[in-house]
Amino acid sequence: MYKQNKIQAFIIFLFFALMMVSAIQFRDVAKIMPVFVSGLGMLCSAAMFIWVCMMEVKKRPIREVKAYPQKDTIEIIHAFAMVSIYCLVMKPVGFLISSIVFFFLFELRFGEKKKWLKYLVVSVATTLVIYIIFSVTLHTNFPPGILKGIL
Repeated sequence: MYKQNKIQAFIIFLFFALMMVSAIQFRDVAKIMPVFVSGLGMLCSAAMFIWVCMMEVKKRPIREVKAYPQKDTIEIIHAFAMVSIYCLVMKPVGFLISSIVFFFLFELRFGEKKKWLKYLVVSVATTLVIYIIFSVTLHTNFPPGILKGIL
């Protein structure tokens, strides 16, 4: 009972720690909210871990983490892994390329495999719309990555 809750708290902490590593690379004001959210997530997951340990020492029963069916658990792990990798590669690879690849692979992983061409078009269109709205209209700087000097 306690072990499952500790594992969940540890995995959540790792996720937010990866998010923090990515967030501190942003410039100036752009990093305030991601750093705050990831710090808060790390704090809450650490508090959860400590609380579970205290309940274990006191031998007080706690509710177990809901046991998901194995397929759902694997899909959740894949989604977290994909988002984490996307966050880590965005700066070196760049927003445009990493976003197109991420959206395409995410749709391919969780959608119907035979619609790959539709997913590719939607990925490119979505990324371009986001880029135009934020970069051109709102003058937000995205990481250029390997396209530095071209954009």
